[in-house]
Amino acid sequence: MDTGFQSVNITDELELLVILLDINPYTWGKRKLDNEQQQSSSAKSLISFSQFINQLLVFINTFLTIQRNKKIAVIASSENNKSHFLFPNRFRSKKDGKHNHNQIQVKSTDSTSMLNMMGVKSGDDIEDFFLNDIGFESVQNAVLSGLNSEEVTPSEDTEYMEDDGNHTTSTAQGFSLSGALSMALCFINRLEKEKPLGMSLNSRILTFQVSPDISSQYISVMNAIFSAEKMSIMLDACVLSNDDSTFLQQACFLTGGNYLKPQRQEGLIQYLLTIFMLEKSLRSYIQLPVQNTVDFRASCFETRKPIDDGYVCPVCLSIFSSHKPVCSTCASKLQRPTNRSVLSYK
Repeated sequence: MDTGFQSVNITDELELLVILLDINPYTWGKRKLDNEQQQSSSAKSLISFSQFINQLLVFINTFLTIQRNKKIAVIASSENNKSHFLFPNRFRSKKDGKHNHNQIQVKSTDSTSMLNMMGVKSGDDIEDFFLNDIGFESVQNAVLSGLNSEEVTPSEDTEYMEDDGNHTTSTAQGFSLSGALSMALCFINRLEKEKPLGMSLNSRILTFQVSPDISSQYISVMNAIFSAEKMSIMLDACVLSNDDSTFLQQACFLTGGNYLKPQRQEGLIQYLLTIFMLEKSLRSYIQLPVQNTVDFRASCFETRKPIDDGYVCPVCLSIFSSHKPVCSTCASKLQRPTNRSVLSYK
């Protein structure tokens, strides 16, 4: 009897799904309190964190069961720019037995160097990820153990500060999309560079978000979106809050992915299986939900808030909500523009 673990041929075409999870303790804790205090139908339709994880695990199990060439990775992002791998757990930072929450702040354009500082080792770990089948039990254990190490409840010193329903300036209340997305792109780029000869890799990223967008992340998020577009990586999004995500709307539109805000969250698994289970090559054969509206508003480079009318620096293309004699980005002197050069989205 063959006891070898290598079950994927190096000539296979692998499909990689990277899942980004919003596990912000403030948002999920506030969501739980709202569900307990409100008796409205809209409040009851918001699933709890435990219900979400249960349905997510069913989706992951189904994804891995369909075909043996499926690969998966799960990245969790919490408050204050904390992002880390849940699976593969061998890529989780083991420094002092804790996650290195500052890992996304590595100032390096080399994805290999960045991942090395995260705890991703070259060689055997990457080869094992490609050649070995991924069992659902190992994914489930890694995800649950990783989540158990995080307290998904609002901390006592959480700063309560909101701008509006769609955006916040508080990193404690928002979802670190830029950090999680950058980590996923670096991981995919590393796999592309070190994959076995003759093997092809089709990658896509699925984001689950429940917190509002962080306005200050506009520039870094857009840079990550453009990088994903250049790498031909499709970005899908499932927003579980009452308000839309401007960042994820633009991400899905620019990369050809699907943006979904389920009307009945208690049936989330049905949405996941019918919409996000399909790989990119098969979606043209299925009638999928159409994204009717996309908020293309840019954010001011100073206030970090979405604006309807803005002023653009002709040198560095920075956008400002009000006219400034000197660009705060490149220090160029700016003349007051005419009406024709005013950036407007009305």
